[in-house]
Amino acid sequence: MKNQSSRWSRRVKTYYALDRVVIHNAIFSDSSLRVLGYGRNTKGEFVIIAEQAYCEGVVVSEAERMDFMYRLGFEDAGVDFGMHLNYKTANLYIGDLNDYNVIKGETGIHVIDADCRLNTPTLGCGGSYTIPQPHLDFSSPCFLDI
Repeated sequence: MKNQSSRWSRRVKTYYALDRVVIHNAIFSDSSLRVLGYGRNTKGEFVIIAEQAYCEGVVVSEAERMDFMYRLGFEDAGVDFGMHLNYKTANLYIGDLNDYNVIKGETGIHVIDADCRLNTPTLGCGGSYTIPQPHLDFSSPCFLDI
């Protein structure tokens, strides 16, 4: 992976944006995202501005992509009409692994711009992760009790 001036940066607008960055970096540490800052877009919506180092490589085959994800402990999510672009565990969902988002470089396989999420039951991919709800106690000096 080359760390060049030709890095990309984009606005990431999601409900669980920081979770998605953390999940991506934990699973795909060789192509991690770096949070540069926070802001609002022209609609006033919260955004995270992230950057990822430039990776040079070639597109992996479908078999290579599947093998890579299976070795990481994921299974096909079965939501993309047999294209094998989305993967899951009971707790995690990784999507949008199209041809140009998974490349093989000098140091291995790199994932770019993946859709990383907690696989909750509401996602509809057979997930079982439950997001804990904090208990707010406004009567104490520290009102967030986790």
